[in-house]
Amino acid sequence: MTVITTHLGELVRQHAWELLGRAETKRLMDGLNESHPKLLEELVPKLLTLARLAAFSNNCCASGFNTDLATILEVLLETASMNKNVVALVEAFAPGFWRGV
Repeated sequence: MTVITTHLGELVRQHAWELLGRAETKRLMDGLNESHPKLLEELVPKLLTLARLAAFSNNCCASGFNTDLATILEVLLETASMNKNVVALVEAFAPGFWRGV
């Protein structure tokens, strides 16, 4: 059972970007709104639309990005005011955040 659970968990991590869409991003933001309401208020939709945030999240998952959502949004808040390009936003994160670095 442990081997199957571990294998399924790894498959979900590898394909998370395929599972993460606009609706899932909205649910994640709603959950984070309880603990970080000001952060979300400053970011969505003032700096990034939900669609752009979903595209950003999707790119991060596809790239193997691995950190907590609050940290991601804090960096986005700093970066999105200068550049809203999704690829540039993904590249703006410090290399230490990337899995395997």
